[in-house]
Amino acid sequence: MVLCCVLFGAGCASTAAGEAVSSSSRTGDEYANGLYTNHDAGFRLTLPRTWLMYESEAKMPADAQRYARVLRESGAEMIFVAESADRKAFMRGIVEPAGLGLSEYFQRIEQANRKELLTSRHELTALNGEPGVRWLYDSQSGRTRLTFLEFQFNRMRNNVRISLWTHASLFAGREQEFEAIMKSFAAGD
Repeated sequence: MVLCCVLFGAGCASTAAGEAVSSSSRTGDEYANGLYTNHDAGFRLTLPRTWLMYESEAKMPADAQRYARVLRESGAEMIFVAESADRKAFMRGIVEPAGLGLSEYFQRIEQANRKELLTSRHELTALNGEPGVRWLYDSQSGRTRLTFLEFQFNRMRNNVRISLWTHASLFAGREQEFEAIMKSFAAGD
């Protein structure tokens, strides 16, 4: 079962109300040996070394590239996409200029995605001391039901969204892996 390409844009409408972040001006992200660092947004996280990471839009799968262009037009930027080696679990990072507080930003994102949401639960949380929102939701992409685990943070003049997802029937088997990736989140720079 290959879920990847058409799914990178699923469940991720943007509400950016500011100037676009230019991917051509980004010089602050690095990926090596499973460690992703984004100096511009001020964070890092660790992925399993078997995952494939695309931090350059030009190297992203075609559907992710299309969605990255849509995001850019709204003032946001897809800073990376990643997929598990078995191509059944996926991840993306989106950055938007911060114009809203964390709770208001979450409410706007949830409202913008309301049509695709089948279920939605969120809670305020903190990962390694960084306040954020943990959002668990189901969305429909064609005939495929997907379960997303998304974390939202305010970092260095940006709202950051990191989403992990898989087919709804596979989520229970991936949830610990997704949580471990997010627990590796660390603020920096």
